[in-house]
Amino acid sequence: MRHRDAGSIRGARTSWRSAAASSPRRSRWGRAQWRAGSTCPRRRGPPPLPGRVPHDAARRRGAADHVPALGELHLASGGPGLVEPTSGRVVFDGCDILALSPRDFRPYRRRMQIVFQDPQAALSPAMTVGAAVAHPLIIHGLAGREEARRRAAGMLERVGLEPAGRFLDAYPTDLSGGQKQRAVIARALMLGPELIVADEPVSMLDASVRTKILSLLLDLQASMGLTYVFITHDLATARFVCDSIGILYLGQVVEQGPARAVFAEPRHPYTRALLAAVPQPDPSRRGKKEIPGGEIPDATAPPAHCRFHPRCPRAFGPCGFEAKDLVDALEARWTGLGEEAFASERALLGRLLPHGRTLTIVPAGGGSVEEVVQLLERLRDEGAPAFRTIQSITSGRGVVAVELPPGRDPEPVAVDGTLVACHLYPEASQ
Repeated sequence: MRHRDAGSIRGARTSWRSAAASSPRRSRWGRAQWRAGSTCPRRRGPPPLPGRVPHDAARRRGAADHVPALGELHLASGGPGLVEPTSGRVVFDGCDILALSPRDFRPYRRRMQIVFQDPQAALSPAMTVGAAVAHPLIIHGLAGREEARRRAAGMLERVGLEPAGRFLDAYPTDLSGGQKQRAVIARALMLGPELIVADEPVSMLDASVRTKILSLLLDLQASMGLTYVFITHDLATARFVCDSIGILYLGQVVEQGPARAVFAEPRHPYTRALLAAVPQPDPSRRGKKEIPGGEIPDATAPPAHCRFHPRCPRAFGPCGFEAKDLVDALEARWTGLGEEAFASERALLGRLLPHGRTLTIVPAGGGSVEEVVQLLERLRDEGAPAFRTIQSITSGRGVVAVELPPGRDPEPVAVDGTLVACHLYPEASQ
């Protein structure tokens, strides 16, 4: 990902879309799109990549709940154009904005703005609040300094910073956290955008201030006809704010649909795990929680096919297990064994050589291939999902080869008004 200066940055791939436009058609996820209302010069570019964010109606709110920092940068930066991607497309109102020159892209920047997570970092300590809020009008040539200052004062009062005269000449260090975020929101609205990307806008604020900022965002949306893409880790916030929600894992959408439907009946195992992790104050409603095991994989080398499969308790053959997943499963098993049992089993298995879908085991000097085969067959019948997917176990020339079945990428499938990318639903495997 290559960063560019503010006058020439253009966009990034995103893999999320609003449910309200798709669920009535019950169609699969389309291409990365941001819609609003004009035309643009066309240029030929790379093939589109999966994922779509249509914004073809005012007053729409969508949330993306996600694994930290995985997919968030692309989603938050793709529309407003804060980073330059290495590949992909972002289509806004039928226009591939990645194919535009900086001059052609500039009008689109006015229509898409972002509210950052950290208001302290988003505001320059060298600029007064009034200068920061008025700055978009000046750099886009929409007003002179006096007119921009007057309009900035009006916007500050609109977001609750009143009287505006108290804040125009103040510096960010003079403001509280909530006041800083209000100033950031005011700056984002100065150009009259149609789309606001809100990147965890309340996560850096005190709990007492969060509700006020969320209420402000909803009031502004109702009065200005805004569309929000709301990025959050807080499911309660997403439930309060959004009409539709997309659940991301390692940068890929796993479930997406109307917020009420997703919360009422989550389909994907990761969505279920997220909701199960929410504390339940009523003891009578507490049930058994299905919490994913293991660690979040390396995002630079994500698991093949379904990226959640190494941690999914319901994973099976098509999900895409690899030999390295078997090694991880063995190591997880060993943590639960006693010292003697671990030493015996580890000595028996000797060297583990994963390669693609094949795990080659070279038994240690004290073990035999027959004992290794017996252990693996027992694990296949009783063990973790990775063991249960073993396709074949063969031995010869002093080694044991374990073969796993080929996996497939899960395709989104419509299930009762939501889209789910999971092999547990037969249509997604076709």
